[in-house]
Amino acid sequence: MTKEERINKFSNVLSAVNDVGWRDAERLIQENISSLDEDTFDDVFFGKDVYPNLIAKAGLSSWIAEKVLIAAIYKYRHKSDRILKECVISRAKELILSRGLYSNVSAVDYVARNGHGEAQYVAAQLCSVEALREITDAKLVKVRKVVFQRLGPVECLDLMLEDKMAEIREEGVRAAPMGYEKLNNMTKEIARGPFAELVRKISSEYLPMLLANRNLKNKWIANALEARLSSEDDNNV
Repeated sequence: MTKEERINKFSNVLSAVNDVGWRDAERLIQENISSLDEDTFDDVFFGKDVYPNLIAKAGLSSWIAEKVLIAAIYKYRHKSDRILKECVISRAKELILSRGLYSNVSAVDYVARNGHGEAQYVAAQLCSVEALREITDAKLVKVRKVVFQRLGPVECLDLMLEDKMAEIREEGVRAAPMGYEKLNNMTKEIARGPFAELVRKISSEYLPMLLANRNLKNKWIANALEARLSSEDDNNV
């Protein structure tokens, strides 16, 4: 049987699953996946865009697609490490990581370092500290948030304060000590969240530099800065 014939056969299996009610779908999936040969598995799950295209062609719901994927992964779980390195199906990698189907925990570090999207996000929650230190600049915001949360501000405070996402900068300012030197470079902060925290934390001598910031259009923030300035004046009397 050629590769094309194998893929077409698997496509027919998916269509058949989609034609039955949800009560029979899981039984049919188990029956068909249990007889899935290794060559077809490789064709479908290691071929570029083959699996997502077949799912789309069959019009499978996300629930059925998930059941198919889980059944296939468990049948060929000895290929899990290869899936983590070579498969383009991010959800397959997520399932392997979250269910511990890899042969060695070093596979988690591999995905953390080399993966992307949701798979890297899952790996970041499980990987070693050494791997975390290599992905502080991950593209996905929630991956960076996991990295900073796991490593902590003692190790990552400056990176948090310099991050391009306001939410992470806000967490950094909140975790920073009063008068922390790096805060003095943030007087032009334009995001409201980090700026509101900055008003409470920045060195007193830098408070006047905040007076020109556009965030003071917010009455609550303006009042907070005024209160801080008054407090500093009182302390200097």
